[in-house]
Amino acid sequence: MSKIKPTLVLVTITIVICTLLIVAHNATYVDTSNIITEDLQEALNEIYEDKDFKIVSDWSELGYTEEIPKEIEKLVINQKNQIAFQLTVDAYNKDGISMVVGIENNKVKGVKFLQISDSPGIGTKIDNEDFLKQFLGKDSAVEVSKNPTSENQIDTVSGATYSSKGAANGVNLAIETAKKLKVGGK
Repeated sequence: MSKIKPTLVLVTITIVICTLLIVAHNATYVDTSNIITEDLQEALNEIYEDKDFKIVSDWSELGYTEEIPKEIEKLVINQKNQIAFQLTVDAYNKDGISMVVGIENNKVKGVKFLQISDSPGIGTKIDNEDFLKQFLGKDSAVEVSKNPTSENQIDTVSGATYSSKGAANGVNLAIETAKKLKVGGK
């Protein structure tokens, strides 16, 4: 009996602490799935001049009939029918890049990174203007190459090949998905 008592006390304490953690989480959790977060708004401000974007919660209103790709977290649109996707893609790390891709008239308007969880100083080297400007104006799939020879190839960032490919995959998904939307009278 004396050995069971400490065990029961520890189990009781553990249950009480777990219950308190659950209550605290439920009381403080904020669902941001239908909210334009501060990070997303900053990225939209850098890509577009217009700051008046709204979340598209029903993609079928834009003629999208397929299953929404799991990498895409949010689709936003403004009065000018400019759209942007917030998405998370794999790079060197699984879900290593959180990014925003702006699309206007089925062409890439801008790319901004919200978070890169790949190796600091290596994978994060993709967050530079020279790399990002290669995506501007693209309207079809791009591939990463050490020596680009065609219009659909972009130059990889040396030492950050996986991160470069991850960013390209995110942009490709945004382009492909945007083409399936009916935006601006298409």
